[in-house]
This record gives sequence, C-alpha cells and structure tokens, in this order.
Amino acid sequence: EKKMGEEVKSSRQESRAGKWLYALTVSLMVTFLGVLAISFTMSRLHFGSDVLRGLCLTLEAVSAFAGAMLLGKRMMSRRFLWGLLLGLIYFLVLFLAGRILSGSWNPEAMLPLALCAAGGMLGGMFS
Repeated sequence: EKKMGEEVKSSRQESRAGKWLYALTVSLMVTFLGVLAISFTMSRLHFGSDVLRGLCLTLEAVSAFAGAMLLGKRMMSRRFLWGLLLGLIYFLVLFLAGRILSGSWNPEAMLPLALCAAGGMLGGMFS
C-alpha cells in the first residue's frame, strides 16, 4: 500500500520530469525553426561557411536560452543551475544526434558545449 506522502512525492517527480521534457522540447523546436530559417536564407543569399557556422552556433545558444527560460520560470529556485543543466543536456542531445547521423567525432565540439551551457545558464538567470 502507498502512503499519502509517497503519492505526493511521485506526482512531484512526474511534474518535474514534465517540466524538463517541455523545456527540452521547446529548445529543440526553436532549433528546428531556426534551421529552417537559416536554410531558406542560405538558399537565397548564398553566404559562406564561416557565416553558416556562426549562425548555427548562435542558434544553439539561443535555443538553450529559450528552453532554460521556460524551465527557470517553472522551477522557481536555483534557476541558473537548472538552466546550465538544461544547456548541457540540450548539447548532449544535439551531439549524440550528430554523432549518430555522421558517424564521426567532431573535435570542435567544445565551443558549442560552452555556448549551450552559457545560453542555458543565462536563460535560467533571466527567467
């Protein structure tokens, strides 16, 4: 038999997991929409690879920022830490997806890691 306190604890954990899933989903949706916008712009303007890399890095930081802002508003305490953690998890999701799709390791992954972590932390702080 479950006691009353155990049910409350269980629903609180589900609620926290739901908050995380929602924030991560928002981050990934911002990324998806940003990639669509960059692709459309690139097909019209034909800019170089340096500009494309800069746009992609900016998009990663902005996406982590957006998700961390939402998570920070819902968590109410230690927002910068939750944001930092969301940025790191967001980077991990992107890194693993890229690794699976390309099948290779990119040694330049430290800059996106730092940008996702910083964007997430700032998003949590500004929430």
